Amino acid sequence: MLPPGFSSAILHGMKRQGFDEEALANMTGLSPARLVSVLAGKQGLTDRQLDAIEAAAEITGGELAAMHLEPHGGSFTELAAILGECRSRPLGRQRQTSKRAG
Repeated sequence: MLPPGFSSAILHGMKRQGFDEEALANMTGLSPARLVSVLAGKQGLTDRQLDAIEAAAEITGGELAAMHLEPHGGSFTELAAILGECRSRPLGRQRQTSKRAG
């Protein structure tokens, strides 16, 4: 489970993206009371709920939180963008298959 303060910032970032509370509740499976509790920073989101949010927003939770915490940009916003870009790249070397003489 994510820390409550970070979860709240993510949901507020989604609201800045134009998602309303009903859409947030539907995508995360949260009841209206639990959604209010997460928005207030009293409860956290699960990893599965974060995955649903990131898929809908097409950016990472860190980038969403940065939108809320630094609405005019800043160092956290820049760092979140860099990490989000790195996350979209595959890690490790790609395997190359060799043709066998036969």
